Amino acid sequence: MYKIVSLLICILMTIITSASFIHPDIVIGEDATTSIDCTKTDEEPSTELYLHNKLVEPAEIELLSVLVMAEAEGEPDEGKRLVIDTVFNRVDSDEFPDTIYDVIYQPNQFTSVWNGRFDRCDIDSHCCELIVEELHSRTNYECVFFNAGHYSYYGTPMFSIGNHYFSKGDD
Repeated sequence: MYKIVSLLICILMTIITSASFIHPDIVIGEDATTSIDCTKTDEEPSTELYLHNKLVEPAEIELLSVLVMAEAEGEPDEGKRLVIDTVFNRVDSDEFPDTIYDVIYQPNQFTSVWNGRFDRCDIDSHCCELIVEELHSRTNYECVFFNAGHYSYYGTPMFSIGNHYFSKGDD
């Protein structure tokens, strides 16, 4: 319980301290059509985060942090951010499921989910911070595939970071 409370406090502090920057694709507020002017001192900013008009729940952030640990533990933050972006880009794509949960659990997509590593990883507060930061300002809008050690057999190769090779979808 302490671990969950600490994680939620960490996420909320990250959201509150970075709420002054709102990316065009992210809306902080009551709904996806309204944003709060964070310069007003009499108004408390909402802690809700959206990914293209879809509310991102804290449980999804935690789930994604486990995937990032399972897929990119030991990789630099830039590589972890690109794994996060790969999931976000898939959610945005018509070629993949529409939710973070469904993208992560789509059969045969993430090696760590089907080989058992995912089940052995824990929620990581630093990865949660990176996820919130990427919700505010995504690093990459193109990558939808990555692979360790070499480019994926799918998509068009783009670049490598650490041990991961990232590819965009075929047009």
